[in-house]
Amino acid sequence: MNTGKKLRLNKLFGSDGKAFIVAIDHPTYGEIRGLEKLKPLIKNIKDGGADGFLANPGAIINVMPDFPNTGIIMTVPYIKEYVKYASKIGVDAIKTAYFGNPKMKEGDLDRISMMAAEAEEWGIPYVLELIPIDEQGKYMYNVEILKVICRIGAELGADVIKTVYAGPEEKFRDVIETSGVPVIIAGGEKMASNADFIKTIWEAMKAGAAGAAIGRNVWQSSNPRLISSTLWKIIHGKIELAEALNILGV
Repeated sequence: MNTGKKLRLNKLFGSDGKAFIVAIDHPTYGEIRGLEKLKPLIKNIKDGGADGFLANPGAIINVMPDFPNTGIIMTVPYIKEYVKYASKIGVDAIKTAYFGNPKMKEGDLDRISMMAAEAEEWGIPYVLELIPIDEQGKYMYNVEILKVICRIGAELGADVIKTVYAGPEEKFRDVIETSGVPVIIAGGEKMASNADFIKTIWEAMKAGAAGAAIGRNVWQSSNPRLISSTLWKIIHGKIELAEALNILGV
């Protein structure tokens, strides 16, 4: 890994190798509830302890300059020119996403390889989101499938993998160890229970996850700052599960 990548990853992950990222790139997927007023939301979440944000180019250009010393991952399409663009505007990593059949086609593999090679050229870390989807469009919470797809992503050159958590903890540890690169957990859809959500992140961290990139379960919650603060403490190993649940009153 080149020096540019190392410096940028250090900004995102810190001395303990863990990162709490808040994903706010959902508007391009048609999801804006909770994201209507970005600046006050980002301030609230950052005050709660978020290490960084995952955002689209527009939000990064128009909003993020107001928040110095904040890690930024830019969501980009599979177009290599965006890597140079990301480097030019100073973000700390790029992210592409694959939602689909776990048996990726040759074209999918080629696109990922292309982005990985371009990211290496420009010294910018490449975060690859890999979410296996079944024929009904549902997430596949299957450890064996995740183990294979995450390893493929690492083999193609991703520096960090973002994927879903599938328990139990001891099984998911195999996913992380097989990947060979840091794995961060996707938050997924808004859960009805904060307790269930917190337990999921807790288990993932115990299994060896390098952090989490959470969206709706933060900014669609009734108290984004409180849940951000709690998540930061969990991810960085500052509190036990019982204390986290007590803080949230669940």
